[in-house]
Amino acid sequence: MDTTEEVDDCISEFTCCITTAINLFTKVQLIKGSFRQLPQFILDKIKIKNRLRKLYKQTFYPPFKRKAYKLQKQIHKFIEDFDNNRWSETIQGINPEDNTLYDMNRKLSKKFIPTAPILDTDGMEYTPLGKANAFSYSLENSFQENPEPYCNSHINKVNLTINKYLGSLNTCSSPSIFSPQEVVNLIKKINLRKATGPNGVSNKALRILTLNAVTHLIKIFNKRLALHHFRAS
Repeated sequence: MDTTEEVDDCISEFTCCITTAINLFTKVQLIKGSFRQLPQFILDKIKIKNRLRKLYKQTFYPPFKRKAYKLQKQIHKFIEDFDNNRWSETIQGINPEDNTLYDMNRKLSKKFIPTAPILDTDGMEYTPLGKANAFSYSLENSFQENPEPYCNSHINKVNLTINKYLGSLNTCSSPSIFSPQEVVNLIKKINLRKATGPNGVSNKALRILTLNAVTHLIKIFNKRLALHHFRAS
């Protein structure tokens, strides 16, 4: 990597390798059928159970664990009764005259064809709403108009100032390079729950980079600093 073009090509190739690895090794969770809408009282009990488990992990107070375990058994019983009642209502509502019997037989006999999830900037999307939002977000970013007003003189002034500043850096001494340990320490401090960037590489993927990948990333950083090359995107 001796020129800025080679640095840009190396960055694109490195990003492509990471995103390809993420897509190939991401576990696919197939959801069969529609989502089950539980009653509100069951959802409230689930919230209380989760709160008790969190309190037990923080305090290790045994009564919290016993209450959470007791609620878990109640929730399983309520969900089982709810599913049985809903199935009984469905069976009782079947009528050959309005084709409901045919529809039910078709649902039970037809082989389910799962729809694979798609990769969004925030991770994998499984639901139809999430997939629709991912497509709309991608199309919106692909077809954006230039913001108004569009002032050429202001843009030229900004570009002139930036080029003048970057040109003055050529006479400066060579910047200090990154060491592998510094980059590893920075990667360990990043927030795993933070949203991914436009390149689609999550922070969790950065955490599991191999030593060779980190070394290659350090070479890119150091070469960009040496060439004073900073892309806008």
